[in-house]
Amino acid sequence: VYIEGSQHFNEQLADLVCAAAPVRSPGGKIVGSISLAAPVEVANPLLVTLTREVGRQIEDRLRSEARPEDLALAMSFMRFTNSGRPTVVMDQETLLANTPGLTYVSASSQVILWEMLIAHDWSTAGTARLELGDTGVQVVARRITDGNQVHFIVHFVEPSDVQTEARPKERSPTADPVVEGVLLVEGPRGSGRATAALALHGQRRANTPIETYIVRRGTQTPWTEIAAHLDAGTDVLLRRVEEMAGDDARRLNDVVAGSSPLPHCSP
Repeated sequence: VYIEGSQHFNEQLADLVCAAAPVRSPGGKIVGSISLAAPVEVANPLLVTLTREVGRQIEDRLRSEARPEDLALAMSFMRFTNSGRPTVVMDQETLLANTPGLTYVSASSQVILWEMLIAHDWSTAGTARLELGDTGVQVVARRITDGNQVHFIVHFVEPSDVQTEARPKERSPTADPVVEGVLLVEGPRGSGRATAALALHGQRRANTPIETYIVRRGTQTPWTEIAAHLDAGTDVLLRRVEEMAGDDARRLNDVVAGSSPLPHCSP
């Protein structure tokens, strides 16, 4: 913010120029602000740059003094700060919630959620759909490991939303081995299609490696590289299929129809 002279709400500050910048915690929450002032006759927009730099130095100090676990939580949480999906990121000591996720957070629910996540068997898949006690609320949880540090990303799903939540749908079984190797996960963007696809892969082919590619319009799809992975027995997850260019769509149709030499593909 840059305010000069008479732009101030308080007339007593009319002789000053002021610049202010927010100070954010490692989790992205505004925890304060820094402001600088100078006589209006020496006003200079560089005051804003200087104020921002002071704010960044304070934020750097906050990060340097934070627990490594808190920094890992903050990095995960920043992806969901503005998400419309109720989401929390948590470990045993810290819980970060976006605005929609706040309604699901309490002292008791945090304990129940943590104990449920710790008790779950994560050896077969890194993603799981669980029910939160007897509330009827379902959660889609993902386990994140960084060395010996573990935290979880949790999305909440109300019972009334379960029917509309994106759910994986397999194509009808046929004698064609190519089609039998294809899984299509439908749903609107941001509904967790990739998470659902990875969960299915973990349940059915946990011992098979998987590579992920984004194939939306404007990106060049590395079909040769994808073919090499499939030939080597590695599964492939294709994201943003609905946004792919016409040529790529035709190539994908050939794969699904079985006219491509690729043995299987997971869009």
